[in-house]
Order: sequence, then C-alpha cells, then structure tokens
Amino acid sequence: MEVKPFDKKVYEDRASIALFAKAVNQAEKMEGELDYGAIFLMTFRMKDGSSSEYHFNIANTDSPQNGLLLKLPNTSQGYRISQATSEKLKKIIYE
Repeated sequence: MEVKPFDKKVYEDRASIALFAKAVNQAEKMEGELDYGAIFLMTFRMKDGSSSEYHFNIANTDSPQNGLLLKLPNTSQGYRISQATSEKLKKIIYE
C-alpha cells in the first residue's frame, strides 16, 4: 500500500467492535497455503487484559472484495470475510 490510511486507529464504539467481531466469528476457513502481504495488524484487547492479533486485509477499492483474516501467529491459515461485511468494514476503516 503506497499511502497508509493511518498509523494507528482505536475503535471503542459498540457498533464498530460488533462489526469486527462479526468478521472474525463468521469468516470462512480457506484451503491451501497463502502468499499475501498484510495491510493491517489488528489487535483485539479484552477487558481482562488478554489480546488476539490478526493480519487483516481490506483494500480501499470500488471493486467487490472478500476481506482476508489470519490469526497470528499462524500466517499460513487464512479466513475469508464475506463481501457484505468487507464493504461495511471498508467504510469505517477508510472514511
């Protein structure tokens, strides 16, 4: 990505958190090995202090797309985010 949309962004509102959680919980497991470049490093921080990290790819494009999600440290197993959820995520990330 030539120009990053931001260095760091924190989402604390319920609607955004629910959308990211939906993307993680409903993502479909992909077959095969992946060759990708990560766009975002996403961290979920829980109230109890625990956290989960993901590589998260949603491009700023007008073309329909499926987002890509990989739970770290396993960078070989990808998960596909639906086009509908990807579109909603793109709007809150890039706008």
